[in-house]
Amino acid sequence: MPDLRIPALCLLASVVGCAEMASGELGEPINVSLDPVDEPPACVPDCRGLHCGLDPVCHQSCGECTTAGTVCIPDGTCAPCRPGEACDDNDPCTFDDTCDDHGSCGGAELVCDDDPGVCGARRACNGTATCSETFAGGAVACNDGELCTHHDVCDGAGGCAGVAISCVDDGTTCGANRTCDGTAACAEVFPDGTVSCNDGNAGTNNDRCNGAGVCIGDRPPPDAVPDPNLSTVTWGHGSPAGFPVNATMTNVTIDSAHRNICWDMTKPAYTEEGTVGHMVNGNAWVFGYINGRWYAATFEWLRSDWTRQCSRLEWVGTQAPFIQAESYPINSWYPAAGDKVAFMISSMCRGGCRGGLQGRSELVITTWP
Repeated sequence: MPDLRIPALCLLASVVGCAEMASGELGEPINVSLDPVDEPPACVPDCRGLHCGLDPVCHQSCGECTTAGTVCIPDGTCAPCRPGEACDDNDPCTFDDTCDDHGSCGGAELVCDDDPGVCGARRACNGTATCSETFAGGAVACNDGELCTHHDVCDGAGGCAGVAISCVDDGTTCGANRTCDGTAACAEVFPDGTVSCNDGNAGTNNDRCNGAGVCIGDRPPPDAVPDPNLSTVTWGHGSPAGFPVNATMTNVTIDSAHRNICWDMTKPAYTEEGTVGHMVNGNAWVFGYINGRWYAATFEWLRSDWTRQCSRLEWVGTQAPFIQAESYPINSWYPAAGDKVAFMISSMCRGGCRGGLQGRSELVITTWP
């Protein structure tokens, strides 16, 4: 096919279908290839202002894009945005979105990871340079790692906290040893029978902890305890062992619930002391078997004019203030149910036996109820 050399000004627009100034100066020849079998170029709308194709519809400038949401960019194409302009790439995990030279929108990436743990921040992208944060509140249980707190919950600021509890040992040999265990109650451990202690009662031996916070000791069974022998008794006051038996002590009753002891008595006119209406002329004695031997001490004055008298054996802690003795262990002894005990009355010996008419009763041996 022959070439036609024509000026740059397109004179054959109706033939070649494209009248446009080609490259080169006016008057320079251009080669136009006429091939009757060639298909005319398709109508390709773009934004370069080209008149293209044989379809008259295409013989117009394409300076505006017809696709919704696109704009014309310098390379002659339609794109979502113009280079250099702010845009929105619809990705919440980017920010400062800007259109590039090719009309694509993109931004700086942001990673929003959650904190570990149930109370940590939950983060989400929001299209800005910072992540949105939310925290679990008090309805969410957690573990603050502290054994001395309980009912731990999130505090709404990323922390976990519970209600504090104090676990303090009893401070006694057999008392509870307490530790925190993360609950509302302290864990308690009590020393067992391998731990020695002192139950405060001189009438027991082999004292040891019972595993429940109490110190216990062994008492000899009543049938293994011999009756008191006045010549071998350890007396807490002056000894009336050699006094003649000239008084009686009978009908001894013991109210253990109230620690009350009552007895009937007869006695001669022992030496008196006191004031009018409160004259006394003797003492009542109690005998306790302690660590393999008998001890005795007075626990009451005898009223001169009474034939029946009652008195309380009163203890405060481990001390027996109504048992008057100068030395341990009778002053810290207290009978237990089943213990063999003995009672006696005599002329006055508290603080030392008095002179004058002296005497005593026989021993009354019984079992503490």
